[in-house]
Amino acid sequence: MTVEFLDSASSWSNALAIAFGVLAAISAAAAWYFGGLLGAAKDAELDRFKAASAAAIAGSDAKAEQAKEGTAQALADAALATKGAEEAKARTATTALEVEAQRERAAKAEMALLELQTAVVPRVMRPAELRTLAEDLAASPSKGTITIEATLGDGEAYSLGLQLRTVLNETGWKGLLEQPVRANGARLPVGVSLLIYTSLGADTSHGVAFERFLRKTSLEFSARNIPGEEGGRVVLVIGAKKNPIAPR
Repeated sequence: MTVEFLDSASSWSNALAIAFGVLAAISAAAAWYFGGLLGAAKDAELDRFKAASAAAIAGSDAKAEQAKEGTAQALADAALATKGAEEAKARTATTALEVEAQRERAAKAEMALLELQTAVVPRVMRPAELRTLAEDLAASPSKGTITIEATLGDGEAYSLGLQLRTVLNETGWKGLLEQPVRANGARLPVGVSLLIYTSLGADTSHGVAFERFLRKTSLEFSARNIPGEEGGRVVLVIGAKKNPIAPR
């Protein structure tokens, strides 16, 4: 190799070394600059992500709070509706009890009215009943005396006794109508009672027949046998009319 060639090669080598040094410096500066930009961009993106996440979390919390409030309101509305339903049920039950009580009062009032109407209707023998009673009395082989005792001062009792005495006397029987005076403090009879006095050997067949005939009528009465010295005597006691609405 010549000296010229070596000198030229050395010059080029130095020049290239300087050029590569400059390029390295430029590359390092570029790397530092772009590295700073990249870091700043990453930090900004991280901040935006944090801000968005915080906003999303805040929105979720707000929605959760709204949902919680809505649930509480729904529970309150349900409790109010339940209370209203219970109150309505209680009112319905109370109304049903009041209606039932009103029906019971109406039934009692109707019964009381019916009993009052019955109480004021006089006891009389209807024409058809008198005809049937007269036929039975006339056809009976057992005839006798029937004493009718009507309470003194009771016009209704006397009128009924008068009807029975008349039909007895018209059919071959003997009817006696009396209004006995009772001792002071004596209890006045109530209702109608047929008393048949019995004794050994006494004939009471006419009393038994008379009871049987009266049972065919609408007259309400009780009958009983009374043993004693007046055997054969038959007495129909017509007391005051029973008061169906009197305290029992």
